[in-house]
Amino acid sequence: MKHIAFKNKLYQPVNTGLFRHFVEVPDIEIFVSDKQPPFYWEGGKIPFQLWAQVVSFMKWTQRKFKAEAHCTLFYNTVTKEWAAWAFPQKTMGMTVALDTTDERYREDRKRFNGDWIMAGSVHHHCTSKAFQSSTDSADEMDKEGIHVTVGEVLDEIVNLHARKVFNGTMCECQMTEFFEFPDWAQNVPKHLRGSLEPDDVLGLVPEVEFPKEWESRISERSFPTASSTSEKTGRNSGTFNPSDRNGRTLVGGTNWTSKDYEAFQAQQNAYEKQRVEAIKRNIPQMEKILDDWALTVADHHGIDIKTMAELWLMPADEAKELTQVEQQLFTSISAMYKNLTIDKVRIPMLSIVDHMRNLAK
Repeated sequence: MKHIAFKNKLYQPVNTGLFRHFVEVPDIEIFVSDKQPPFYWEGGKIPFQLWAQVVSFMKWTQRKFKAEAHCTLFYNTVTKEWAAWAFPQKTMGMTVALDTTDERYREDRKRFNGDWIMAGSVHHHCTSKAFQSSTDSADEMDKEGIHVTVGEVLDEIVNLHARKVFNGTMCECQMTEFFEFPDWAQNVPKHLRGSLEPDDVLGLVPEVEFPKEWESRISERSFPTASSTSEKTGRNSGTFNPSDRNGRTLVGGTNWTSKDYEAFQAQQNAYEKQRVEAIKRNIPQMEKILDDWALTVADHHGIDIKTMAELWLMPADEAKELTQVEQQLFTSISAMYKNLTIDKVRIPMLSIVDHMRNLAK
């Protein structure tokens, strides 16, 4: 029986029937390894046909909404069966949220009472590569099982990222620990399966029919238009107190006029004179960088450029009125300007603001 040493403590293996993991042996102190004891899934495997249904649903949602979608995985502790279900959800771009206020949510949840336990999730990142975002990590940390992100969802071979959670610990994992091998990969020797990349085995998925109810469980979250945009300034009206890099207030007040904006621009240019002059020598390059950046940000979030620009320009006090999902999108987009540089010189904020105002028209 193998034991593991971790940070001066000894751990012994325990099998719960679902997980084979390690627990601390009391009153023993040693020092051998600085790695946390691993844990492994010992339950039944997820059938490849079920996986194909989930991925097919993800592809359908991308074609219809160009936005994320989510499926919950369930495991029956008696029969060792797996199931998946798409609960009522609202989607917009690179965000999706379960709608627990929908009456169908409770009815759907009743499908998985008794011996069924929630054992993971699958969601997709549209046409972006698969990764675990900080939001994903926070959502998944208290949900034991396997969690999969599907990236490049419309490609013939989708991109995958998987992690497992148990007893407050999260780590990346081989998907073959939880999933059955597809028929075409059955000839791969078992001792070599752990070395295969998940995309090699589970990324090539045929499109199959999935439960029709799933289509009715997802709807598009509409995003508010910038109806309060000031005709004088092109910005959304609202309180905005710009400060220079030393924290001194430059212009205060609400509903900027064009003169207010010009005063702010002049003062900011004075503080950033050297930097601005460096950028002005590269105006064509700067415009191309900003155009490419705007397209990348909009595509990453699954929205059009005009909506992205309106959102980026939205004052923080107006953003407080957005839903939680929309606020996450606002925060993500509004933070995406800090590393725009030409020859290691940061592009001035004013240049970005001007560019975004033009895109928002």
